[in-house]
Formats: sequence, structure tokens, C-alpha cells
Amino acid sequence: MTTATATVPGTLRADPLPPQHPPVLELLREGRLLPDQPTLFAATTPPDHPPGGPDAPLLPDAVATAGALVRLVLESLAGRRPATQLSRWFSEDVLAELSVLRGLRRRSRRHPELVLHSLRVQHPHPAVAEVSVHLRGRDRSLAWALRLEATSQRWWCTGLELGPRPVR
Repeated sequence: MTTATATVPGTLRADPLPPQHPPVLELLREGRLLPDQPTLFAATTPPDHPPGGPDAPLLPDAVATAGALVRLVLESLAGRRPATQLSRWFSEDVLAELSVLRGLRRRSRRHPELVLHSLRVQHPHPAVAEVSVHLRGRDRSLAWALRLEATSQRWWCTGLELGPRPVR
């Protein structure tokens, strides 16, 4: 990164800026710890290798995928997207649950517009992502949970737990 400074009217000089990112602590790299030195981590190798190793399939970012899937579900429940468009990303069990919930929401007189407030992703296994979602409406908050599994270089939603059902 550089910054421009004026030296003489009409001319600019480019001065490099110092690095703007925070320093990286390399405490767990090999050669930094003595064999008998106690550590907070029970790792025998430094955690600089991504989970799954070099042969793991290249997957899209689980956070971005989960956000897109939550948006698809919200659009489907609001009636703005047909449930058939979700079949590419959701298993049959999840689609069945969504169709039941969509029918309940249609019969319900009160279903406020939900907005994604926060989303967290955990990876219990390199090919699995467990997602917790916090949604907010006018007068309430909801929690959802999704389970994403890796299949052929993409994420597939195999489990969906939605918050409380709408009042009938």
C-alpha cells in the first residue's frame, strides 16, 4: 500500500506505508517450544494446516453458503420463492419440513418479516458444517439450526431445525 504526498505543486511522490495487518503470533510453530514446556493446547503439530489435508475437496465458504440458504428459506416461507427451487440445496426431509411450515405460515394471520441477525458456523468434521442462526422479527427472536454436508464440491443441507411454529 502506498500513500501520495505532494512535494512541489503539481507533482506527487508515492511513499510506501508500513504493513497495516496485525502481527501474527507464531508460538506453536516447530522450534519455538521446548519438548517439556507446558502449553494450553494439546496439539502435537502446529495448527497451520487446514482441516482435511491437501486432498480435501475444494468447497465454497460455509458461512456464505449458510447465509444464502437462510435467505432462500426466508423467501420460501414468505411465499416469494417456490419450494421447488430449493431442491438443489436441500434434502427431501428438509423440503418436506419446509412445505409443512409454509402451509402453517399461510394459515397463520400473524407472521412478521424475519431478518437475519447473526450466523455462526462450526465444523465438527471437515466435510460437515453446523450452523446456528439468530433471526429477529418485530416482537420476537427465533433460533434456527442447519446441518450442511459436503457432496461433490458443494454444501448440501441435510438438517434444518426451525424455531417455534407459528400460532394456528
